[in-house]
Parts: sequence; C-alpha cells; structure tokens
Amino acid sequence: MSDVKKKFENFKDKAEGTIQENVGKITGNKEMEMKGKLKVKVVETKEKVSELKDDVLNKINDKIDKSDQK
Repeated sequence: MSDVKKKFENFKDKAEGTIQENVGKITGNKEMEMKGKLKVKVVETKEKVSELKDDVLNKINDKIDKSDQK
C-alpha cells in the first residue's frame, strides 16, 4: 500500500472514529462512544508505529552510508 493511500485510510478511519464517538456521546450510547474512541486510538497507534519504522529505517541507512564512506 502506498504511503499516500495509508495516510488517506488513516485520516478516513480517524474521522469515522471521531464521528462515531460524538454520535455516541450525543445519543447516550456508551458502546458507540467507546468504539469510536478505540478506532481513533488504533489509528494514532498505527501512525506512531509508522513513524517509528521510518526513524529506524533512516538510522540504519545513515549507519550504512557512514560505513560505506570509510
């Protein structure tokens, strides 16, 4: 999956979760509210994992580049 597609999917899922959470709050449906909150947290976790993965890959590439220069 391309990076742009992942970002769009995450944005869409986060928006859906936020809407679901707010509808749950308005209607007093605690289960819907909780599911919305969980959906948002899952997306936020996916984004953090992706950032961490990118950081690790960048550090590995930097180490390889430095060792190639020697």
